[in-house]
Amino acid sequence: MPGAPPRTSTACGDAEPGTPARILDTAESLFAAQGYAATSVRDIAAAAGLTAASLYNHFPSKEAIYRAVLARGLAPLAEMLAGLSAREPGPDATQEMIAAVMAHFAARPALARLIQHETLCGGENLRSFASEWVAPLFETASEQLARDPRSPWSAEERPLAVAAWMQLAIGHFVMAPLVEAALPVAPLSDEGIARQTLFLQKLSRLLLRPPG
Repeated sequence: MPGAPPRTSTACGDAEPGTPARILDTAESLFAAQGYAATSVRDIAAAAGLTAASLYNHFPSKEAIYRAVLARGLAPLAEMLAGLSAREPGPDATQEMIAAVMAHFAARPALARLIQHETLCGGENLRSFASEWVAPLFETASEQLARDPRSPWSAEERPLAVAAWMQLAIGHFVMAPLVEAALPVAPLSDEGIARQTLFLQKLSRLLLRPPG
């Protein structure tokens, strides 16, 4: 399966059950802050409180860690969209999708910054990330729009609509520091997430409202 996390081992070295998750949490934050290329295995190990040798007991390489971070972060979104696509289209499905996407990124806001960083850096990682994860998400979401009788978008416009919604969701978490510095709000607080979720749900109702 593309992007699936590697099997990990605790046969020797650090055998704490929670170590792989700690490694992925640490790597996600470092990849988000400084990018894949600028982050070394030693950086990840040190920040996770491990030696590099101990880290290799769980993941064979930096690429394996990166792929596991993406799989952990994006597989739930793919599963959620697939589940919604199997249902009858309607306003409830759209509202639930928005709430689920916002809740997912709220649980790991570094994922949004990681996506932004790789988008800006480009290169082979971006092409791999786009083909393995983003393209299938676009396809599933576009199919869901095609099934919604309220959708005003043509076949050519549907991927653009999905891309715009992705920017709105991810942008909230990426722009949070700037917004908080400029306005008297806390975008990443529970209240801030709830407010943005309601705003995006309202926006979706307006965009899908029949003309006239």
